[in-house]
Amino acid sequence: MANNVLIFADQGSDFTANIDVLHANGVKTDLSSYTINASFKKSYGTSQTHSFTTEKTNAANGNMQIKLTAEASSNVAFGRYVYDVVIDSSDLDITRRVQEGILTIKPGV
Repeated sequence: MANNVLIFADQGSDFTANIDVLHANGVKTDLSSYTINASFKKSYGTSQTHSFTTEKTNAANGNMQIKLTAEASSNVAFGRYVYDVVIDSSDLDITRRVQEGILTIKPGV
């Protein structure tokens, strides 16, 4: 089951969140053979999707980051969005949602 986390980002600013991926038993997930997809949209039924950039910061220890650049956050209307982070390994035949929740883009002055 995915962790449910509320995140906040300032419109027009860089945003980075660190995520540690663990198995249900608490053991770190080796992300070496996984791809990471992280996206958000206004609501579950909306077709327009925005993407975070992702990076494995220490794949063997299950450490990764999701990022939203200042330019990307400037091009998104402020407000609340739903998001999720999914890892996928075709080698292991596993797809798993590791984090989900609400992303709030706060407007600038």
